Amino acid sequence: MTDGTELILAALERLDGRIEELEGGLTKARADTIERMDRVQQALDRTLEDIALNSGALHRVERMARAVAVDGREFGDMLRMLQRKIMRLEADVEALKGGSS
Repeated sequence: MTDGTELILAALERLDGRIEELEGGLTKARADTIERMDRVQQALDRTLEDIALNSGALHRVERMARAVAVDGREFGDMLRMLQRKIMRLEADVEALKGGSS
């Protein structure tokens, strides 16, 4: 009869083989995870760039809209002044017509 040393050594060798398989699996899983994280980071970077570009475009459009609103108010003011001027000129023309008859 053996003292079981051979059985223990055989079991340790099998265990060592399984540990090597697990380490190989972990290395592959780690590499796959890093690759996925890189893809996610790239997608996030592209999304952030898109947001920055869209934000810049939005601010530009908002500035343009405010400028158009100011221009609209200024043109409205000029139109009211021209209408008043026309009304005064019409009154002057009517006065001249009335005065020459």
